[in-house]
Amino acid sequence: MLQVWQVFKYFLKLGATGFGGPVALVGMMQRDLIDANHWVESEKFKKVLPLLKAMPGAFSFQTAVYLGQEKAGRWGGFFAGLGLILPASIMMVILGVFLNRYGESTEVKYWIQGFQWGAILLMLNAAHNLVNTYLNEVKFWLYIVIAFILASFFHFNEFALILTIGMLSLLVELKKTDRRVLSVNVMGASFLGSIFIIDQAPSLKNLFLICFSSGSFVFGTGIAIAPMLEKYFVNQFHWISHGDFISALSLSQMTPGPVLVIVTLIGYKVLGIQGAVLATLGVYLSGWIHMLTWFPKVTNKLIQMKTIQNFLKGALAAVAVMIVVSIFDLSTKADKPFMGIFIVMSLWIFNKKLKFSSWKVILLSGFIYRTLLFFL
Repeated sequence: MLQVWQVFKYFLKLGATGFGGPVALVGMMQRDLIDANHWVESEKFKKVLPLLKAMPGAFSFQTAVYLGQEKAGRWGGFFAGLGLILPASIMMVILGVFLNRYGESTEVKYWIQGFQWGAILLMLNAAHNLVNTYLNEVKFWLYIVIAFILASFFHFNEFALILTIGMLSLLVELKKTDRRVLSVNVMGASFLGSIFIIDQAPSLKNLFLICFSSGSFVFGTGIAIAPMLEKYFVNQFHWISHGDFISALSLSQMTPGPVLVIVTLIGYKVLGIQGAVLATLGVYLSGWIHMLTWFPKVTNKLIQMKTIQNFLKGALAAVAVMIVVSIFDLSTKADKPFMGIFIVMSLWIFNKKLKFSSWKVILLSGFIYRTLLFFL
């Protein structure tokens, strides 16, 4: 139990102070736990890291659970994940209380409207980072075009789009692989879970199913969850307003820890504290399942399988399209879009040189927007 407590204490501290996104968080884990304390052999961790990146779910969260499990067994893995997400989850509930009390204030609305453009810039950066590796691959751009057609003209939902383009990529590359099929039982269960959302009334069951399904299909970047959440909570079920979604999206990128904490604030807005807890558990549950059951047992086999990267290529193409479509939707619904585009372009230029962390981008966009409103 002493080892479990040590694991929890480390990740609780990291969850409270770890800004900079998933890559920065995993970098801190590697420095503190691999290089300094040797929780896992360095060579083994370097081989496992690409697999963790390829897994659906929050990269930093699943890395934490994996390392905790390696150090102190399944309880270590469970409390590693809990420690990492707990500080930001508490912060989001506090912010939810604040927004319930002061969210209708004109001043607060102005700042939230400004924050939106910083969030859009971060989404653009995330989409760029997803495709950057495959910029010179013609097949990848073909997957992008097909995903756009399926999403725009055939109205594929996000889960079906990721699976379809991922499987298409897998089939295209099938001749170059050993024809073994990767088990995706948790992803399949989450996809089926979305089918059982049969009514539009806010309920703990539906909230959990949406968050579990969405969290199970996050590939490449945590911000990929935004289009799924917007579709269900705002556009389809109307459980929260567009403004509430923008608040959650922006504030989730200003807190430490994984960006999937966006669901905590949404859950609180929909069904209070119970909703916040259940939404948070739902979105991270598949990561716990992966890392505490089958994944550690088959890492050596997975390292040899090219099918994972082949599926991932198509899945990332679908995710990139989803993010871009979501950006367009958010931008067209925003107040003063031309001012917002100016803010995005200005921050993009400065950010290329200064490399602001995500919370600084959000704050700066709010400050610039509010300042321009004052003078214009």
